[in-house]
Amino acid sequence: MRGRTTSGVLGLVCALGTWPMTALGGTFLFTEEGFEDTIMHPVGYDGTGGVLEVTVCIVPGSADAEAMVVPIGNVVRTVSALVPTTANLQLGAENNVPPDRVDFESVALHELLHCVGLAHPNLGVAPDVDDPGFCSSHEGDDGEWDFDAGDDGVSGSGDDRRGDDVNLGWFQVANNDPFSIAPVVDRSTYSRDLDDLPNDDSFAAIASRTVAAVSAVAPGTESVMYQGTYLDEAQRTLGHDDVAMLRLAMAGHDEVAGTADDYALSLRFGGISAAGCDIRVDMDGSKTGFAACQAGAVFPLATHGSITNAVVYFHPEAAWFFNDVSNATGNPVVPAFSMGGLAALALGLLGIAVRVARRRA
Repeated sequence: MRGRTTSGVLGLVCALGTWPMTALGGTFLFTEEGFEDTIMHPVGYDGTGGVLEVTVCIVPGSADAEAMVVPIGNVVRTVSALVPTTANLQLGAENNVPPDRVDFESVALHELLHCVGLAHPNLGVAPDVDDPGFCSSHEGDDGEWDFDAGDDGVSGSGDDRRGDDVNLGWFQVANNDPFSIAPVVDRSTYSRDLDDLPNDDSFAAIASRTVAAVSAVAPGTESVMYQGTYLDEAQRTLGHDDVAMLRLAMAGHDEVAGTADDYALSLRFGGISAAGCDIRVDMDGSKTGFAACQAGAVFPLATHGSITNAVVYFHPEAAWFFNDVSNATGNPVVPAFSMGGLAALALGLLGIAVRVARRRA
């Protein structure tokens, strides 16, 4: 076994300044040189299939504990639903966030996904990185980043030329399209090996708003896990790439969908409670300058790990906006679904239903 700890931190960038940030590159947490194929699983996964319930609680006595109840409940339902959406960035008049505030729910969604095993698809603010929009990678044998945005001039798209940089991003083998999702998500349809790229693509594409702008996808579409958030911005639903990576992990240790070790992730909100919590949420300015997931893990297999403990910390003095509109009723406006996303969702839910029925039989 191998074991180590890490923190996933989401940075706030705005005209007023920059909060302190550190980067977590790659699609899954704990990916590092020599362990590039690591796939992380949430607390409690041990290779046994079925429904994996992960409880999320707000630490009693935390600042703004009551204000966090609605947005954290929303986040729990959003992650459990696994619905991929487009146009999931809502700016200005499209949202209920004041212009001088940061949407707590959007940041909490990002951090909670860290705490179930996901990392940034982009390099973000890694050392010596001038453009955070390139796909997450290692520097390669030469020890230096190779940054060439290709013919479209957009970093993070499929025509990037990255020299000997080692790709950490998982991509859809059929099309290298992070704005859609394969009907079946497992090691047969997603890869990290650049030799599996389609057509003339040279590197894994990521779901950033800048890549969306040059793609056949609705503007304002971005992976929740893309590092960086802004004032007056709401991102409260999952992108296709977010769902794909969760489902890739849910294919289990054998990385094959539809087998006995598959699991269905179900988050449960425990409210303001100190008991029975797998992921705790707390306001603590001594732990982060903005927001962070601090997690530990164990690695029973060379390429698979499971989170053992996780806490999401928020700085209490950040300019938070606490959304008070519940998504439990379905009344809030939800960004559009792509037809591919709806089809994949239907097939995924059907597969889960069939597997559950077989286990009960």
